[in-house]
Amino acid sequence: MLNQTLTISEQKERTVFAGFILGLVSLIPFLVITIISGSIVLMTEAFRSGNETLACLISWLVLKKVRSNPDQAKKLENNTRIFTGIVLIFSFLVIIFNAGMRFIHPQPVKMAGGLMGIACAVGSGCVNALLWRKNFQLSRQGKSPVMEAQWRLFRTKFWANCCVSISLSLCLLLAGYPGSIYIDPLVSILLAGLILHNAFRIFTFKLDTHE
Repeated sequence: MLNQTLTISEQKERTVFAGFILGLVSLIPFLVITIISGSIVLMTEAFRSGNETLACLISWLVLKKVRSNPDQAKKLENNTRIFTGIVLIFSFLVIIFNAGMRFIHPQPVKMAGGLMGIACAVGSGCVNALLWRKNFQLSRQGKSPVMEAQWRLFRTKFWANCCVSISLSLCLLLAGYPGSIYIDPLVSILLAGLILHNAFRIFTFKLDTHE
């Protein structure tokens, strides 16, 4: 738990930096498991995670800049919010393209990679749920576009982990059925819809409103 003597700005910085480090650490296992499993959901998850980890890094750098130059706070934080939204839109487009290709050329998910993917998604989901909660709390301690974008980002990451776990579980459990090969790309499209929704909410965020 963060030290209570830290200022709100320092807590924001540390929380965002923790999100960046954890995202970076989880990215490598997802990439390896994606190759082993052949899952489109895991591939899009790895790509999405990479983009969002970059967004966390940019957000952390901006928060450090804001603390040293508070006069630029509003402009810098709004620019970072927009960048985070753009990252989500880019992820949405890539996921839709890859899911469409997998509908055209379906492939089954491999058992070993699928099981590892489920374990990795569950672990990441627990961490993302904690960071979602922490970022949400900090966003309400002084309205901040960066922290608003961050808690929505980690909410997206949490539900994405849930989608990955459900998708891989269904693919493995229903592997003997012909239609099971379409579960993977179908869940990817549902995940893309969630990402698009959160991108829209980030773009339409207003400093003078509390949701």
